[in-house]
Amino acid sequence: MMQLLTLLFTTALTPSAALLPASPAAVVPKVPPQLVPALPPAIVPIAQPRLALRPEEVAFLDAISCDASNLRQARALYKKYGVVRLERAAPNAQLLARQATSAGVVADAFSQKRRRDRYTIHLRGDNRKWRGDGSDSLDDSAGDGRLEHLAPAVADWLDDATRPWRRVCGDFDSVIGLAELVVSLPGGAAQRWHYDGVGATAQVACCNIDAALGPTELVPRVLPEDYVHGRRRWARGPYDLTTLLSRVGWVFLRPFAPELIRSRRLLPATVRLCGAAGDVVVYDAAMFHRGGANRADCARPILAIHVRPG
Repeated sequence: MMQLLTLLFTTALTPSAALLPASPAAVVPKVPPQLVPALPPAIVPIAQPRLALRPEEVAFLDAISCDASNLRQARALYKKYGVVRLERAAPNAQLLARQATSAGVVADAFSQKRRRDRYTIHLRGDNRKWRGDGSDSLDDSAGDGRLEHLAPAVADWLDDATRPWRRVCGDFDSVIGLAELVVSLPGGAAQRWHYDGVGATAQVACCNIDAALGPTELVPRVLPEDYVHGRRRWARGPYDLTTLLSRVGWVFLRPFAPELIRSRRLLPATVRLCGAAGDVVVYDAAMFHRGGANRADCARPILAIHVRPG
């Protein structure tokens, strides 16, 4: 009787599979420990977002682009949109980046104190951003000859006032207020929105820049003059409202993007300035912009030059 109760109790606590008769075919041979492959812990892959440009961004970039040798068209586009992309204007863009890296002074990028996000290499100028209250200096600083000695290609690019990008930025009396190589690192966060003041800003793409690399994001509308100069800060209200309405409008009007952009009836709320290595984008310094978040696995260097009226 005792043996029967023990058998029943053991059966209740044993998995049903353990009660099946062992089959010779089911026997798994033991593998020596040294032959067992070391498998990494299971990782669930995270799908990377598709970072495609929106239709209005594509149409806008097409509308503002022209060959760098066509100065008349470049000036016309800049006058119409406040921004122009000069294709293949800097065929030595990668050389410019290499020389700038060896010749400049490393500093924190604007609005970012973590250099693991992005950093800047200061090349020329007073390294001060536009304040809008008259307290900043607009004088050019040619330095002590260090740039000319260590980075002759960069110095030539900055000093040759006959280059198309410089002719678009201003006349021969204009000066370079600041020149810097801005490097966005993989995984780097986006900058805070800001503007550069008066004049124009030129950005040289030193590599092929797609949406994943976090290109400069631009609001393609010039800020009110009173706001830029700090006289009436409330003047920004209608500007922000226009940006908001534009963002809402494009939800419904994207199929008509090319025609709306060409006629300037509706501009994008924001546009990411993608381009090929050597392209130069010139935009009004009173436009809001920021460096985007870098979601790629490589750095994104651009040469940024702020040109002020003479």
